[in-house]
Amino acid sequence: MSHHIQGQLRTESTLLPEALDDFVNEISLDSLGFHRVQPKQAGHPDYHPATLIKLYIYGYLNRI
Repeated sequence: MSHHIQGQLRTESTLLPEALDDFVNEISLDSLGFHRVQPKQAGHPDYHPATLIKLYIYGYLNRI
């Protein structure tokens, strides 16, 4: 009999989906209060808020 801690099955669900894009693309950015979800009619276009959220989450998860 082993006195070591045994590993558990790895079938539990995760907090985030496997792909970060899937997680962010499912979020309703308008309802969360993000501005400029719809592009402006004039001037240089902004970065889409979903792209910025993906970069932020990636940086957070990788401690950048």
